[in-house]
Parts: sequence; C-alpha cells; structure tokens
Amino acid sequence: MKVTFPAAGSASAFSVNFVLPEGWTVKAEADGASASLSDFCAGMDMRKLILDENGNCVGAVCAAEYDKQAYESDGVAGVYAAATLMNHVRLFTESNYHAVSEASADFESGWTSAYHECTPNDWTVGKGFHAFENPAAAAFTKDNPVFVIIELSNSVDNAAGLVAYIAENIRFE
Repeated sequence: MKVTFPAAGSASAFSVNFVLPEGWTVKAEADGASASLSDFCAGMDMRKLILDENGNCVGAVCAAEYDKQAYESDGVAGVYAAATLMNHVRLFTESNYHAVSEASADFESGWTSAYHECTPNDWTVGKGFHAFENPAAAAFTKDNPVFVIIELSNSVDNAAGLVAYIAENIRFE
C-alpha cells in the first residue's frame, strides 16, 4: 500500500509503503471515508483511514513533522513528541516501543501501542467508555523530518502481530 502525504513545515512531501491484508484500502476522509467512534489517530492533521475488505474503518495512518533537534537530544521520544503529548490520546507509547531491524540508515521503524484514556468529544455519553490500547506501527525518516503512525483496532484478528509485520515492512519514498 502506498500512501502519499503533502509537505508540512520544513518537511517535504513524501510517500510511505507498507503491507496490509488483501482487500484492505487506505482512503482520505475527503474521499468519503469516515472514522468510527474509536477515532483512530485522533488529533493528527494528516490522517487517512484504513478500511477492511468490507469497507469498515479498522484503523488509520497519520503523519507529522518532527523537530530534528528534539531527535538529537531525546532520540525516538523526541521524534514522536507530537504524538505523545496530545490531550487524552497517546499514539506512541515509548515504554512499549520495540524497534525492528533497520532496512536503511535513513529511517527506523518499530511497533508500539496507542493509548486512549479519555476523549474530549462526547463518545462517552451513554457508551460506557473505558480506556483502551490499540497496536500501532511507527516509523520516521532522518533526512526528511517526518514520522508516520499506523494504528489498528485491537478488535482486528491478530492486530498486534499484523502491526509488528507492518513495522518490519514500512518503506519511505
């Protein structure tokens, strides 16, 4: 699956390739896709939804620019700071980050989890909302200061295994 993101700040436009199960697609909300109540990749401006073979939203891929100085001083935590400091949702959990073998000196990928502790909108009204975690793959490129996070619903069969496989196969263009 190839997903293209526009330029943002000092980062150039880029594409990322990753593997999804057969029949799954990635679609922008502007193209008619809509998020489910779990609001995957909540809070991220550059977001595209992942739809299963039946057209159900089962996750999202999002991207953002990161501060190279933050990476130099804080490592991986600095790269994903924008995804960990959001209100009520942490798309990148540093304590659960597992880097996978690097395919290139230019990027690193790994798998982690996205933690949804609460929500500022009204999902909770009458819904019995409880905090939950979804598996997530994360990758960043060093030349172009951008990262991607691919969050899947924990209700997907073998979601954690699928996310680990995605993380191993992410490639930037």
